[in-house]
Amino acid sequence: SVLAELIANQGSRNILDRMDAANLYARLKVPNEKAIQGLVRMFHSAVLRRAVEEMAAARGALVAVSPHSTEPILPLLKDPEWRVRRETAEALGLTKDPRAIPALLETLKDDDGSVRDEAALSLGEIVAANPEIDSSRVINSLIEMLKHESSGIRRDEREGLALIGKPALKALVKALAADPDPEFREKVASTIGLIPSVRATFT
Repeated sequence: SVLAELIANQGSRNILDRMDAANLYARLKVPNEKAIQGLVRMFHSAVLRRAVEEMAAARGALVAVSPHSTEPILPLLKDPEWRVRRETAEALGLTKDPRAIPALLETLKDDDGSVRDEAALSLGEIVAANPEIDSSRVINSLIEMLKHESSGIRRDEREGLALIGKPALKALVKALAADPDPEFREKVASTIGLIPSVRATFT
């Protein structure tokens, strides 16, 4: 069958065969445990080898079969290699699956700053795509992250909150009023300025 051939090609020594298998699976979108586990292994290996195109193909296929791929991807957030953790956090954001939120919240404590940044952005993407869920824990965690990260942080934490939009605005305004630390207040103010509804008010 096509699926059996696809699964076999995931283990091919030829990178083009593996990428073709991933791209085909992304089009088929048929939940299959063996195929998904093969994609997770392919994704992990490609990240370690810095094989960007192969990694993108595997990630695209995993995202295409979300939410079935969410649980199999989650263990990679604990991988010893920071690149794997970072790329996994990004992939989970692309799935838009709320079931990834608890693991991504834990990833905000990662030792590597770029992993924390990616987790923050992915949390914003997931909450923005699922406005019906209770976002208070995510919002409070991202605001707390703003407070404790160094002044040289990337925009990801702020953009994560900005993606959440209006639900984050009230908490940000409250934080701005309550905290006297000028550095933190500057971060909060710049985050508020990234929220589309706020930007539209002043343009």
